[in-house]
Amino acid sequence: MEFGSNQFATTPTFSFRWAYDRGWFVTQGLFLRGSRKTPVFKEEEGGNSEAPPEPVSYVRPTISDGDHVSARWKRVTVGGTWEYIHFREGDEWKGGGRLAVRLFPRVSAVLYVLGPGHVEWRGGILVEPR
Repeated sequence: MEFGSNQFATTPTFSFRWAYDRGWFVTQGLFLRGSRKTPVFKEEEGGNSEAPPEPVSYVRPTISDGDHVSARWKRVTVGGTWEYIHFREGDEWKGGGRLAVRLFPRVSAVLYVLGPGHVEWRGGILVEPR
């Protein structure tokens, strides 16, 4: 399926975000759930047909991302992390570790290591709002 084929549509989404930071204990997360179902298409085996493909099923997109439960000691925060993605081809769960090092009062460097399967390394800069 080509990008822009109008087979997908935007949808209102329910979202729930949490953040709890007390002493050495830190947890944060984000959960999103679409209010409409989106089509799932069969993987094409080469070739490009003129007719738009028919959906094989429908799924309500659900994403849980950046979730973690961690312990903080001075400038370092270490803990477990997980994510869940339910969109198109089924369910995808990943879990692993999270390391954050505070660089400035509201700026941290963050590293994630996720599995199963091929190990996924992610890194970035986290800027926390006031």
